[in-house]
Amino acid sequence: MANIAPPQPVTSRSTIDPQRRAWGVMLLSFAVFCTICLVVGVGLIYFFFQSTVALEGVLEVARGSGGISGQESVRSSAGVANNDRLSTDPLSQVTVFLRDQQREKPLIAAITLRGDTSVRLVRGLRPRFQWSRGEYTIELQDFRGELMIFSPKDLAHQLNMSIITNAGDLIYVRAGGQYIVRASDTRVQVINQDGDIILKPANVDIGRAVPSNSQALITYAESAMDVTVSATYTNLLSDVIFQDSLNAPSTEQVGFTQPFNSDWFCKDNSIPQGYAVPQMSDGRTVLRLVRAEDATSHGETGCVRSWGEGRNVASFNYISLRATFRINYQSLSTCGQDGSECPLMLLVEYLDKNGELHRWYHGFYARVDPDRNFPLQCNSCLQEHERINEKAWFTYDSGNLLNLLTNPEQLAEQRPITIIDVQFKASGHQYDIEVSDMMLLADLGTS
Repeated sequence: MANIAPPQPVTSRSTIDPQRRAWGVMLLSFAVFCTICLVVGVGLIYFFFQSTVALEGVLEVARGSGGISGQESVRSSAGVANNDRLSTDPLSQVTVFLRDQQREKPLIAAITLRGDTSVRLVRGLRPRFQWSRGEYTIELQDFRGELMIFSPKDLAHQLNMSIITNAGDLIYVRAGGQYIVRASDTRVQVINQDGDIILKPANVDIGRAVPSNSQALITYAESAMDVTVSATYTNLLSDVIFQDSLNAPSTEQVGFTQPFNSDWFCKDNSIPQGYAVPQMSDGRTVLRLVRAEDATSHGETGCVRSWGEGRNVASFNYISLRATFRINYQSLSTCGQDGSECPLMLLVEYLDKNGELHRWYHGFYARVDPDRNFPLQCNSCLQEHERINEKAWFTYDSGNLLNLLTNPEQLAEQRPITIIDVQFKASGHQYDIEVSDMMLLADLGTS
């Protein structure tokens, strides 16, 4: 009998139609292609319209020294990067300038750290391209002390600046302007000189806007979650900010002139003549006082704000003079051989209750010749003149002049009753000064 092979098991083989397989491969490839296009498209949109780069940051020291984390003490200037911690000692003043690297490096914000201040610059960013719709973003944290903020109003992009205090309170700057912010262990204060700013306490969802010429306070002893808004000090010199009262920048040299509003009158009676002229400098409109031509004789170029018969201040309990300026150049050492030729002198003339005329002087200088032992105080000055760094913006605040103008024993007799005028002048041989702000601030409350 012949051998018969056992039957082989039948295996089921699923056959895929080649046409269906081709469609599947094509659809899968199309999906991958669409995904790649979407990712690339979103990436390109982000890169061209939303991506950012760091702003250029430079710290300039006006007086004393400044601290930058990881660096030695800064005496003149140094670069600042994101996440740097900045600080000053009680006698120092520095300013951080944040600029746009493009468009000829315009100023975005100048943030001045007064004495005994610390803050961390978390980030300062600008849109990568000019056509981007992004914002200028500046974020500061761990803030304690006092900051003065200036930002031009005509920025190319919207400004978004946030400042977070050690206690977690948020200060939000939404537009160019001038602001003062202070934070301590007991309170937070925001002064809006001219701009758009919000103060939001920690653990509160909605902040409170601070109108121009107003201040906002958070007082921890009363309530850490409440913001109190009130009027700030009144500027007796003018109803407008000094910069806004200047005419359009000009190159015309002026001797006897009135280069800005009716509050001020400026003149020069020097030979060779100096001049005063409004110009743009670091995003600010400034009044520049200049005398050159290799002058070797005394000269003065200055401005006065006068009230005629005077401004009665008998009921005031606080008056302070604040000025922001820069000494670009001076030819004399300190303030000259008599201590009376400072490149910038501030002067307040006033009458006491007996009608006696008094003058308060205060001077500033940048150059010191060690071979010339010139005095640091004029004969009629109550305080020594102050040395600041050349080519650095500095803001001076006198504090309460009612306490400075006389000795405590004489205060009752010589207390200012009527202010006649306020003056600022450049003096010496050759000088180049820029003044961007001048205010006489007063608390109009009664003593």
